Amino acid sequence: PNSPGVYAVWENEELVWVGSAGGSLRSRFARHVKGQRRGSKFLMAVYSRLMFRHMGLEKAMQTAGETQLLVDLITGKYVRKQLAYRYLSTQDEIAAEQIAHLICSGQTPSEKPYLNPA
Repeated sequence: PNSPGVYAVWENEELVWVGSAGGSLRSRFARHVKGQRRGSKFLMAVYSRLMFRHMGLEKAMQTAGETQLLVDLITGKYVRKQLAYRYLSTQDEIAAEQIAHLICSGQTPSEKPYLNPA
């Protein structure tokens, strides 16, 4: 939706990220699938921690030596093919941030996310 909200990103059954979108969940998801890591904590974490744990050392080193544009394309492809999103629209950015903080800090029954626990 084009509303603010909180979202969870899953890889198979593992919660890997919880975040909030103050403007539009739709535009946040669109940025994620483009894979452009510059300025995105989520995409940097996906590339440096999530993708690398599935690659062998040789493949990880080869990928790290590629140009930024190619790595962004690889990261975007990984997000599109390997990750699933669940979201909850909220009334405003403050509510989305509060919910995300509660989940990341372990104050809910949900597990803490792998990539961004508080």
